[in-house]
Amino acid sequence: MQPHQRERVEKALAGTAKHARLYALRFYASERKASREQLPTLVTALDDSDAEVRERAVRALGHFGPDCKPVALAKL
Repeated sequence: MQPHQRERVEKALAGTAKHARLYALRFYASERKASREQLPTLVTALDDSDAEVRERAVRALGHFGPDCKPVALAKL
């Protein structure tokens, strides 16, 4: 992912519009090989007030495999 793309996706995920947050999470989930740089951003989505956003965050975190367990499970 290019730096300017990452900025836009992170901004969408941090925004107030639910559809933008869901789009950002779909983008992260579609990454073939997720970058460890994305992990903190995705973990913060686990605290979202919307259940659908939290569910999508869990799915996106699945692309990290076992490496995300210590950080992600600490939030759960």
